[in-house]
Amino acid sequence: MRDKIEEKDKPKSSRYKGKHIRMPRLCMVSSSGGHWEQLKKLQPLIDKYNGFYVTEKTQIHENAKYFMKQTDLKDKLMPVKMIYNSIYTIFIWIKERPDFIITTGTMIAYPFYLLSVLFRKKFIFIETFGRADMPTVAGKRMERHTDLFIVQWESQKKFYKNAVYGGCLY
Repeated sequence: MRDKIEEKDKPKSSRYKGKHIRMPRLCMVSSSGGHWEQLKKLQPLIDKYNGFYVTEKTQIHENAKYFMKQTDLKDKLMPVKMIYNSIYTIFIWIKERPDFIITTGTMIAYPFYLLSVLFRKKFIFIETFGRADMPTVAGKRMERHTDLFIVQWESQKKFYKNAVYGGCLY
């Protein structure tokens, strides 16, 4: 009797014969420094779901899989570097096919944000720990289409209408 398992009782992976079911793919994107240190605290998610890191190329060698050009709003070459980073993001997107993008913000996450909106992938934004009393530019820009917006301070909730307090990553 136990050998006869009804179709609805079978695990999902065995119900779809011929179709490949894969684990969700995580893409963790952050600039260097404090944003990067916070994102590295999510390493157990990378281990569990076969994810990868993207960060800025700096003098400090990090364990990321991909490195983007470092830039900020005050950089005179910012537009050129963002074009380069956007093209590189498309290459990463095609190669890795991420299902979830998780970021602690900054400029290098913006191309990933746009692609996640375009391809309807889940985008999770974690507001930086360093801004308890004011919102970030990245947070304000990316909040609209973020599937989950997490703040690390209760006081940050007043700046973002859909924010969820998640506590500190440190």
